[in-house]
Amino acid sequence: MRNLKWTMAMTRSAVAAIAFIFLIGTTASSQSSQTQDPQTQSSPGQDSQTPGSQDQTSQTQTSQTQNSQTQGSAPQEPNEPVPAAPAPEVVPKVQVFGGYMFIFEGLGNLNATSLDVDLNLYPRVLIPQRDFNGWSAEGQYNFSRLVGAVIDVSGTMTKPFIGGPGVTGIPTGSSYSIMAGPVVSYRKEKKITPFVHGLFGWNRTSLSAGTLTSNSPIGTQFPVASAGVAFTDFSIAAGGGLDYKLSRRISLRPMQLEWYRNSINLNAFYGTAFNDTLVRGFESKERNLRFSAGVVVNFK
Repeated sequence: MRNLKWTMAMTRSAVAAIAFIFLIGTTASSQSSQTQDPQTQSSPGQDSQTPGSQDQTSQTQTSQTQNSQTQGSAPQEPNEPVPAAPAPEVVPKVQVFGGYMFIFEGLGNLNATSLDVDLNLYPRVLIPQRDFNGWSAEGQYNFSRLVGAVIDVSGTMTKPFIGGPGVTGIPTGSSYSIMAGPVVSYRKEKKITPFVHGLFGWNRTSLSAGTLTSNSPIGTQFPVASAGVAFTDFSIAAGGGLDYKLSRRISLRPMQLEWYRNSINLNAFYGTAFNDTLVRGFESKERNLRFSAGVVVNFK
């Protein structure tokens, strides 16, 4: 009996020990599992989240992250159109100019007194003119925005002298030139284009035949005959101006000013017209100023 009781007691003790050990092992295993996977822990009194609630939480976190990024940077509008760069201005290939021309001639020693003395006339029979009105035309070809070539043609037709009291039969004169050379244009502004050029070519100056007469009894023998004469000489013009754009096709040239040199020998010219044994002491060239203004037509 004593052995049986002892056996039963030992059996109960063993069962109790096994149960205690099992309880401790189960608790330890549960704690170890929670330590390895903290995301699966839940606070006491809270239900575990369902898959649907987890998706909503993830979306909420993503939305909050995007909002914080948006607040930290300027709003972007991907559909906003990007402004296009302005198209470069098209340079006209060909430009044609036409307009008015005014020449102030530098005649040197040619004046009323010297001419009257040479021709043995009484004072102020022939008064040389210095100011002449005429026309000017140009054709310009542009190789680039900066450099081009121009051909210039101009002309005047008038009497080179004013007659004194009672003098008639004054011969008429004309002057025509054709020159060509390079032109440099500054095409920075849209409306205004300044330019400079250097022109080289020839000038033809002529004087018609005539017979000077006078009804004045003072001092000289009339009539005085003049022969027709024409000289062709080298000429050069250097200067510039500016064009003001009115439209795509039309520009206004309010000013073109040039130093205009003509190599005509006035001694030989007037000596041939009147008497080469009398005319002396005049300039062998003319240093003139030339002014032009008109309209420019542009061709692309």
